[in-house]
Parts: sequence; structure tokens; C-alpha cells
Amino acid sequence: MVKLKAEGFYYNEVTNANSLASIALYALSDLTNKNTVNVNILSTLEVSRIEYLLGKGSTFKEAKKQAQKEILNIFFIGKSDISESELLDISKNGDDNAILLALSVILQGYRTEAEMSQFLADISTDIKIDGVLNSSALGSELINSARLINLPEVRKNIENKFQSLGVSAVISDFEKYVKQFISSATYTYTGSIKYPESGHFGINILNNTSHQIVSIGESVSFCADLPKGSHLKVISNPNTSIVGYDMGIILNKWIFTGDNDKAVLESISSGLIDLRVHCVGQGSVTYDIYENHSLTPTRTKTIYIQ
Repeated sequence: MVKLKAEGFYYNEVTNANSLASIALYALSDLTNKNTVNVNILSTLEVSRIEYLLGKGSTFKEAKKQAQKEILNIFFIGKSDISESELLDISKNGDDNAILLALSVILQGYRTEAEMSQFLADISTDIKIDGVLNSSALGSELINSARLINLPEVRKNIENKFQSLGVSAVISDFEKYVKQFISSATYTYTGSIKYPESGHFGINILNNTSHQIVSIGESVSFCADLPKGSHLKVISNPNTSIVGYDMGIILNKWIFTGDNDKAVLESISSGLIDLRVHCVGQGSVTYDIYENHSLTPTRTKTIYIQ
């Protein structure tokens, strides 16, 4: 048995960018009859648990298999015949490799390199003694990541990256394991976009009520608090002159497009984003609110100006 360490920069398939800092990944492996091994996210999460089980008398083979099974259980994946973690390769076809990519994408999420390293360390520490993820906060971080990831974009990013490197890669159906995790996980989702009752400029017309009554001449807020990686698109029907958007403060927060039929505002940053809206005429405006690239409105809000 040897302990392997790989440290360096890497390609982030979620953000489609090379990392700005290096991270360290690990593996414990029996190199007998192995020509190559791949140090990866799954092999890294196994290490502390394997070392603990070895200290309790398990053989290396037993500890390795048990640790891998327990980690897959965290992601609600049951596959008893999966290959050893360090033999998996996301550029190759097959369910086992799809599982590795699914876990990599979920764990990466929209985390920085420092956040990613800390997240892996926290999970490793949590599961070391009993092989179970006991922290509800860590579980929430996992489901938050899975639900916020734009899977079609991730696939496109990976395929384009391999193509640019001249690598002939077959990207397996990792999406099904992410979707399976989303549908099966019992962790509490805490990554919802929040809509404060009011913002910097007055009542928040995006707040969670179904309708809002405001006065002619009143300025109101167009406000949302977006977790990192989330996306918001709001479409007004119709695009009417009874409201005006303060374009002077829209930069770096929203993209505004519009035509005679509708006005579209899309978020381009996370955190608290706000926009002043001027209510200048009598009538009503209906806003269709789309969260996280949904193809149908998450909800609809109507504003009555009197």
C-alpha cells in the first residue's frame, strides 16, 4: 500500500476556467498489477476513513471497499461492482467513470479552490469514525451544489475542453447520477434565492406576495439575494411605459433587454442585487420569474399601479 499525493492547478468544469490556485488530492492504493492510477476526488475522500479502518484491524482490501461504498452512500449511489477509485477516468466511457464525474461536479459546485479544499477536508473528518455524513450543514452544501449546477453547460464545457486538448474523450451520462442524487437526497436544501420584503429603494416588487399595489410616482426596489452560482431571469408582460428601470445602476448586476412585447432582466452576479424602478403610470405589470435556468416560471408576480 502506498499513499499518493497530486498537487497542482486544474480545470474547473463548472465555471469553465482554470483554477487560480492549486489543490492537493490523495489516494491510498495497492499498486500490484496497476500500470497507472488516477488521484481524484473520490480517492481523496476515502483516505481518512481507510486509515481509521486499518487501525481497527481491517485489511486494506476490506477498508478500501468499505470506505468507497460509504462515500457513494452519501450521494445515494449503490453500485457494489464499481472499480477502485484510483482506476476511474472521467474521459472514458462507462457508469463507473460517470459516477466519478458526477461526484466531482457536485463537490466542486461554485466553490473557490480554498473552499473546495476545506469542503473535502470537512467531509473527510466527518465520515472518518463511522462512515456516515453526520453534519446537516455539509449535506445541505451538497444538495445546494447539485441543484444549482447547470448540467448542459457542464457537459459542453468538458467536451470543448477535451476537444481543445486534442483528446478523444467519451463523456458518460454523469447527469443521471446528479439527478438521482437530487431526487433521492434527504439533505435540506438551503440555496433558495431570497426576496427581501424591501430593498434600498422601497418596497421590493419581487417579494414573495402574489401581487403588489403601489402608487403612481413611487420608487420601488427590484431586489433579490442570490447564492453563488444561482441565476435569475425576470420577464415583464407587457413591456410597458408605466414603469421605468434606473439604467444608471444596472451595470454589473443585471442585463436588460427588451422589445415591444416584453422586457427581460437577467442577473449577472450573486449576492444582494437591487435596482430602482419608477412607477410612472396607472395600470398593471405582470412579471414571470425564472430561477436557475428553469424553462417555466418559478412564480408570477403582478404589480398594480394606482
